[in-house]
Amino acid sequence: STVRVLAAIFCLAGRCLQTRDQQRAAVQCWQGALRVHPRCLEAFEALVRSPLQPFEEKEQLLQSCRSRCARGERGALSLFEAALRAEALRSGRGDRALAPPHSLERAQALFAAGRFVDAHLLGRVLLAGDPLFAPHLLLSLACMAALGKLDELFALAHELMTRQPRSALSLLAVACYSFCAGQRAQAADGGAKMRDLALSYLKRACQLDPKLGAAHFLLGHALAAQEESELALQAYRAAGRLLPAEPAVWLAMGQELLRVGHNALALQHLTQAESLGCARPDLANEMAVAFVRLGRLDDALALLARAVRLLEQQQGEAAAAHNGIYDQSVLASCPRNAFMATVRPS
Repeated sequence: STVRVLAAIFCLAGRCLQTRDQQRAAVQCWQGALRVHPRCLEAFEALVRSPLQPFEEKEQLLQSCRSRCARGERGALSLFEAALRAEALRSGRGDRALAPPHSLERAQALFAAGRFVDAHLLGRVLLAGDPLFAPHLLLSLACMAALGKLDELFALAHELMTRQPRSALSLLAVACYSFCAGQRAQAADGGAKMRDLALSYLKRACQLDPKLGAAHFLLGHALAAQEESELALQAYRAAGRLLPAEPAVWLAMGQELLRVGHNALALQHLTQAESLGCARPDLANEMAVAFVRLGRLDDALALLARAVRLLEQQQGEAAAAHNGIYDQSVLASCPRNAFMATVRPS
C-alpha cells in the first residue's frame, strides 16, 4: 500500500543518512516512518538502537503513534513499549528482575501458545535492549527456529561466536542453525552433514554447561531426527529435570513416546504439556493420535476439531496483526523435529 511504500522510503533514507554519519537526520527519517506507519518494525528497531534518540522523546513518540492507530492496531505498539522498558533497564532506570509480565514473560507465554510470530516480534526488541541476556537469546533462537528464519539464526550465531566463542550459548546457537538447515535440506546429502555438525556442537554445549536445559532439549530433537529414540528420550528427560515447568519439553517427550508406540505414556506427557499452558494445534493433533490408538475415537475427534480451530485462529491473528510481514505458510504447524527450544533459563 501507499503507507508502507512511504514508510519504506523513510527507512531507506534513514539508513543512507546513517552511513554518511548524519545520525540526527536519520532519526528524523525513522520518526517519520513511524508517524505514517506505526507498525513499521524496521523504524522501531532503528530508534531503539539509536543513541541520539532521548528516552523521553521515545515516550512522546509512542503516545503520538498510539493516538494515530486504530483500535485493532494498538497491540503492535506493545513492541515499542517493550523496547522502551529494555532501554530503561539497560540505562539503570529499573531492575530486570522487576520487568513487567508483558515483556519477557509475555513473549514466553505467546511462544507457549504457539503464537510464534508475536513472540518473535517481541523477542527482537528485547534482544535489542539486552543482547547478551540468556533468556532473551533463548527466546529469539526458539522463535527463529520455529519460523524457519535461517538467515536470522545464522546472523545471531555468528555474532555470538564472535563475542563469546567458548560459551555454551554460542555453541547452542550454532547447533540450532545447523540443525534447522539440516532439516530443511534433509533430502539432500548436505542435510545429514548439517545434523551431524549440530550433534557435535550440542554435545560440547552440554559438556560446557550441563545445566543448560535448552542444549539437552535440542540434543533430544537432533537424536530423534536420526531415530535414536532411547538416546533422544534420555536427553529429553535431562531437559525435563532442568526445566520441569516448560511445556515444550513434555510435548517433545510425548511425541517421541508416541512415535515408538508407548501410547498411554505419551498421552500422560502430552496432557502434562497441556496443563502447563501449551495451547498449540500440534499438541492437540498429537493427543488426537494417541486417543485413536487407544480406541477413544470421540475424544480424538474433539481434539482434531480443536486443532483446526487453534490453527485457524493462529493464522488469522498473525495475518491481522502483521499483515504480510511474515510468510504465513510457516505458521501452519511446526515440523516434527523442528527446534522448539525452551525459552526459560535453567
